[in-house]
Amino acid sequence: MCFDNDALEGKQHLKERIYSDLDTIKKSVDLPSFNLIKDFWFFFSHVASKPNPTTQDYAISTCFRMIFQRTHYPKFDGIIYPSSATNKRGLNLVLTPESVDSCLILKQAVMYKCDRDLVNYNITGDVYGKIVDVIDKRFYF
Repeated sequence: MCFDNDALEGKQHLKERIYSDLDTIKKSVDLPSFNLIKDFWFFFSHVASKPNPTTQDYAISTCFRMIFQRTHYPKFDGIIYPSSATNKRGLNLVLTPESVDSCLILKQAVMYKCDRDLVNYNITGDVYGKIVDVIDKRFYF
């Protein structure tokens, strides 16, 4: 979902994959439908990358994911979009709960405290606790 060149800078493999998916859609639908999908994706990417000063920071991406999943791809794994919190220096990767449950295994957990400088968008952080092992979904301190 990320079509923002600033956010994709230095992520060539991801950029190639995103445009490959777009080409697949272009071959699968008529031209007006493709243009509508492409325009919407580019619009969403642009809107998602803009800082939102309200408490509803993720409302747009949540709505988009729900619409996308319910109307086109009920079994999709997640979405990627530019991070407004980092002024497009990073990407957000959102996985569905089903994808997490079926594709990932939690081996260790740690709390990490992040601080964001709202002026220049730098993010700093430190481990805030010790790393714990997770075996069979149980935490061992």
